[in-house]
Amino acid sequence: MKREIDSARDWAIGPLATKAFGVSHAMLAEFIELTGDRSSLHTDSNFARTSMYRGTVVHGMLPLTYLSCLELPPHYRTVVKTISARFVKPVLVDDRLTLAATLVDIRPGEKTAEIEYTLRKSDTGATLTTGQLVLGYEPAGSRNGDRHPLAPAENGSSLLVEPLEERALTFDQIQPNDEQSFLFRLPEECDPRVARMVASGFALSQVGGPPAARVENFDLASLFATCLLSTLVGMRLPGRHATFSGFRLSFNRQIQWGKVYRMKGRVRFKSHSTATVVQEVSVQDLDNEFETCAAGKVDARVNESAPKMPSLESLRDDAADLQLRNKVVLITGASRGIGATIAKLFAVHEAKVVVNYCQGKEDAERVVAEIVGSGGEALAVQADVSDAEQVRRMITTIRERYSTVHVLVNNAVRDAYPIPFMELTWSEVQRDIDVTVRGAFNCCQEVLPLMIAAGSGKIINIATVFTENPQPSQAKYVMSKSALIGLTRSLAVEFAHHHIQVNAVVPSVVETDLTKHVSKMFLGEMKSRTPMRRHATPSDVAKAVVALASSLTSFTTGQKIMVTGGNPPFL
Repeated sequence: MKREIDSARDWAIGPLATKAFGVSHAMLAEFIELTGDRSSLHTDSNFARTSMYRGTVVHGMLPLTYLSCLELPPHYRTVVKTISARFVKPVLVDDRLTLAATLVDIRPGEKTAEIEYTLRKSDTGATLTTGQLVLGYEPAGSRNGDRHPLAPAENGSSLLVEPLEERALTFDQIQPNDEQSFLFRLPEECDPRVARMVASGFALSQVGGPPAARVENFDLASLFATCLLSTLVGMRLPGRHATFSGFRLSFNRQIQWGKVYRMKGRVRFKSHSTATVVQEVSVQDLDNEFETCAAGKVDARVNESAPKMPSLESLRDDAADLQLRNKVVLITGASRGIGATIAKLFAVHEAKVVVNYCQGKEDAERVVAEIVGSGGEALAVQADVSDAEQVRRMITTIRERYSTVHVLVNNAVRDAYPIPFMELTWSEVQRDIDVTVRGAFNCCQEVLPLMIAAGSGKIINIATVFTENPQPSQAKYVMSKSALIGLTRSLAVEFAHHHIQVNAVVPSVVETDLTKHVSKMFLGEMKSRTPMRRHATPSDVAKAVVALASSLTSFTTGQKIMVTGGNPPFL
C-alpha cells in the first residue's frame, strides 16, 4: 500500500540524530584525489610544520560530506538550496568527531527545511565548525530518470577537468577583482569514494552508517560542487598560504550528474587588519552558456610566509663582532674594583675607554696606563658625579676628545658599610643617594642627548642582589640601589624608540674594597649557600656589562641581568 506523504507530520522541528565518526589518512587521500585540492597545508608536512598549526591539517570540507548522512525523513528526496560553514578550529588526522544538527525551521508551502549544525571534537567537545543547511524536499519517487546515485563509477580520478598548479600568492599580491576559475566534471553517477569515506569514518568510531537510502536521497551532486570551494581557495586564490575561514553558497539550479561546470572566484574585498580575502564565487553551467547555478562567497585568511632564518654567514657578520671597536665607553667610579675591571674588559674589545674617578687619581691613571700599555685607548677624567656641573665638564672633556659617548656604565657608589637602622641618619642615606642615584641621573641627562643624536646608545647600571634579598643594617645601600633599578626601568621605556637600551647588572657578593668590612665567616656562609659554591668575581660582572653593551643584546632593555651563581631571585 502506498504511503501518503505529509510533510507537516514527517518534518519535525528539533534535534536530529548525532553522528560520530573519525578521520584517517586514507580518507584524506580519497578527498584529495576527488577534489584535486593538494594544497601544501594538507599534503606537505615540511611546509605545514611552519604554519600556525605546526602540522598537516584535514580539509575543513571533508567532514561536511557527513551532512549527507543526516537522518532526514526517509520518504523524501532533498535538494541543497543553501549551505554555509564557519571553520573555527582545524580538524586533524585521527580526530574523532561528532556532528550534531537541529532542524530549526520548516516551510511546507516552500517545501524547505532549515538545519543548523555543529562539528565538535568528541573527546573535548571543542567546536570546530558551525554552519547552516537549507534543503528543498519532495517525495522520493516524484522524479523520473534519476540514476542510482551510489552505482560504481568507472573513473576514480579527480573531478577536475585538468589538474591545477598550486599558486602561492601573498596578501599584498592579491588585488580586488582578481579572478580564478577551473572546470570540473561530475561523473555520470555518484563517485563511490564518498560512500567509502563515509563508511570508513563511521568504522573509526565503531558506529554503523545510515541506511543507504538516506544517502541516496541526499543531493550529493551539489555537495560535490560545494567541496570544490576548498580547491578554489587552497590551490588558486589565494593558494598555498590560505586558511579557509568560511563560505556561503546558494543554489538556484540543482547540479546535475554527468555535466561540466566552471567554479569561479573573484576578489571582492581585502581586510588588512585580519589579512582576510573575501571572494564572490559562482558555479556556472558550461553546457548552458555559463548560466549561474550557484553563487555565494568564501572567506580565506592569507597567512604570512614562514620567517626566513638568518644564514650562517649573516650570523658570522652580525654576531662574531661584538661591535664595540672604537665605541666610546664611560664608566663611572672606575678607578678600582668592579669599575676598573669593566674598563679593562672594554679595552680588550678595542673600545675607547673613559675612566671616571672622584678622588683616586693615581688608581685611575694606573688603569689607563695598563690599557694604553696593552695597545688600547683610554682617558682618565675626574668628576664627582653627584655634582651636575662637574659631570657637565666631564662630558665636555670627552666630547672634545671623542665627540660622543656610545656606552655609559653607572658604577659609582659611596660605600656599603652597614649601619643599623635605628642609628642611621637621613644625611647618611642622602649621601648614598647622591652618589648612586643623583650621580646616575646627572650622567644620563648629559649623555642621553648625545645618544639620541647618534640614533642609539647603551646605558648599564650596576645594582645589587640585596635590593631583592636585603641584609640587616643595609637600609641606605638598599634604598639607593633600589632607586637605581627604578631609574633603569623608567629610562628603558622612555627612550626605547630612540634605540637606546637601559639595563641593570645585578651581582651578588663580589669581594672588592667595598666588602672589606664583611667578616670572613659571613662571606664563607654566603659562599656555601650559593649553588655554584663561590662568590661573583669582578670579571663575572664585567662580562655581563660587556654583553649588554654589545650587539648580542640589541633587543634587550629594561632588564636585570642576574650575576648570582644560582642564588634567587629567579627572573
